[in-house]
Amino acid sequence: MAKQKLLITGSAGFVCNILARKIIYNKLNYEVVSIDKVTDPKGLNNIYLNKNHNFYLGDVADAHFVEMVFQLEQPDLVIHGAAETSTASALANPIPFIHSNVLGTQTIIDACIKHKVQKLIYISTDEVLGSLARDEKPWSETTAINPLNPSAATKASAEHLIRAAHQTQGLQYNITRCVNNFGPRQVSKYLVPMIIKNVLNNTPITLHGQGQHIREWISVDDHCIGILATLAAPANEIYHISTGWELSTLEMAQEICNLIGRGHELITFIPDRPGNNTRYSLDSTKLRGLGWKPTVKFKEALQNTIDWYQIN
Repeated sequence: MAKQKLLITGSAGFVCNILARKIIYNKLNYEVVSIDKVTDPKGLNNIYLNKNHNFYLGDVADAHFVEMVFQLEQPDLVIHGAAETSTASALANPIPFIHSNVLGTQTIIDACIKHKVQKLIYISTDEVLGSLARDEKPWSETTAINPLNPSAATKASAEHLIRAAHQTQGLQYNITRCVNNFGPRQVSKYLVPMIIKNVLNNTPITLHGQGQHIREWISVDDHCIGILATLAAPANEIYHISTGWELSTLEMAQEICNLIGRGHELITFIPDRPGNNTRYSLDSTKLRGLGWKPTVKFKEALQNTIDWYQIN
């Protein structure tokens, strides 16, 4: 069977880089093309690692650039993962988030419709749903959107644009929402690599508030397998990707210190930031019903991540 051409946006980033690598090195039945504007030069290393695919350097919000890529490549499927993601950065300046996450998504939507793409997969986030109380059940796909910080608001806006394009122009889509990712090659501004780096360097581990914010976690590999599962899943649906691994930020720091064998005394606390929601957790029953499930256990995935950072 002929390979379908799959365009991935955001391929220099953590999740989509791993996603492209899985497709290319596992020789899945897709021809990969990718886009990224590579704002951090270190992201080029991720591109160089994924050989045997066509890469285009540019901004997904640049309609002329996106149109040229779609004309040249004529993708059958698109996975749109290009986004600004740092909540702290969005609080300081939301404009880049509106540019990439809202305008960029509309630009991709327009190209998908014009070039008759079979399906657009949009990588969203659990943050679009707001904040859970500690005793509430995890969110399902039918939970109403309720973003509580600028970053989440732009991702929620992108979801609305995609569903509107389906209603008005017949765009076929799936939206994935995932919990917090961790794994090798994640940049150190995120919690897990920050903790690992600070333990290895014997520098303070700073946690917001008292470290009681609860997040659900997943290995980036299992997230990518979940995204790939939605390519063949029923269209025009939302799918949650989650594991049930809920830990407070303090518990995560303690787990990492336990696995490394030191560093508990480095844990310190700083004032909480605005928009730092109490808890995120997703119910992934729907995707599991299609055959997806996590392939690794929490401590195994965390140990593998620590091992990578110790070597690299």
